[in-house]
Amino acid sequence: MAIDRFYTVIPAYEPDEKMLAVIDDISSLTDFHIIVINDGSGKDKLPIFAEAAKKAIVLTHEVNKGKGRGIKTALEYIKEHEADTVGIVIADADGQHKVEDIIRVSEALKSSPDKLIMGCRRFSGKI
Repeated sequence: MAIDRFYTVIPAYEPDEKMLAVIDDISSLTDFHIIVINDGSGKDKLPIFAEAAKKAIVLTHEVNKGKGRGIKTALEYIKEHEADTVGIVIADADGQHKVEDIIRVSEALKSSPDKLIMGCRRFSGKI
């Protein structure tokens, strides 16, 4: 099974301009489709989502339903609109996931399309 295209899913509640930077980086460094979920953010955040809609599909929850439900909303959208085999990478709206790491996860998924690939941080020091 070959992966035909990639999606980056970004659940977002009350995001700031950092989310727009993430979207800009993803769109400039990849050909991934981007889905942003407005998870019940306030009206003051509508300009941010309007800007995001220039480079991403924006799906909206009228009330906050949580990150997990936001991810499910995006997965349902992809399932409904995609006939091909796709890879999906989930990233946070605050920029904590670097685009280079999103790309590395997608490359690992290309190599093992029948696997779940999870990125994790390496912490140093005592736990």
